[in-house]
Amino acid sequence: MNLFGSKKKTKEAKKVAKPASSASAFNTVKVVSKPEVLNVLMQGIREEALTAEVSRQKLKAASLVSGRGEGTLYTYTMHPFKSGPKPVIVISSPRSTKGGNFVPVDSPLEAGETIEFSYSMALPQADGNTLFFTARGPYLQTAIYIPNAEDPSKPWVASREATEKKMGEGGLKRGEEVLQVRVDQITVYPHGPESFTGDQIAPYVFSPELTLISGGGVWAKRGGSGYFEAIPDTLEKYFEKEAREERVKNILGVTLVEFGVDT
Repeated sequence: MNLFGSKKKTKEAKKVAKPASSASAFNTVKVVSKPEVLNVLMQGIREEALTAEVSRQKLKAASLVSGRGEGTLYTYTMHPFKSGPKPVIVISSPRSTKGGNFVPVDSPLEAGETIEFSYSMALPQADGNTLFFTARGPYLQTAIYIPNAEDPSKPWVASREATEKKMGEGGLKRGEEVLQVRVDQITVYPHGPESFTGDQIAPYVFSPELTLISGGGVWAKRGGSGYFEAIPDTLEKYFEKEAREERVKNILGVTLVEFGVDT
């Protein structure tokens, strides 16, 4: 199945091209938003529960740990919105693995805020190769999820009020709180993304240091093999050398406005 289509037309109908592997369609990063393609790419989620890294986009700029967590992708349904059908995925309440809270007391989940989740899954359309996905869309509501032992493909997923009305207090006790998120877009990667821990990023965000070099140092030179190529050692050693010549000034207490962090 050609998920992404092709606008190329062959000029010579007599020439028969060799059939290319379907996996070749995923050799590069793909951004998908068409509902019918999203539906095909997400089919595997109905067949097995997948673990995903979940994040709240509004908290990414405010904290390195809060608003992030690990959740399970249980299932999804195609829901008829006014703008057309779109997938609505069911995610278990994310549990933080880095020390913060997914829902801090001063930042409750709000309907419409963007949720992003990343996961990996083997895809039949890619010859069974494992691909990496990052999906995003608005948070709709917190619901109650109850597996269906008789028909696993049809679990109960509804609001707390609807569950209590239909199944009573027993239904609430049997069920699990989950997030329902509409999937507007999925980015498909042929390889896994790079990852960094909070400890690696924290020094640059929470205790940045600004280094000023009088005259611009090597960056003021033009031509040659390039700026960084002109530095034989590491930047740290280069700065130490410039400091001995009293050409370097370090400024502490810098505020990174882009990160919303006031040091």
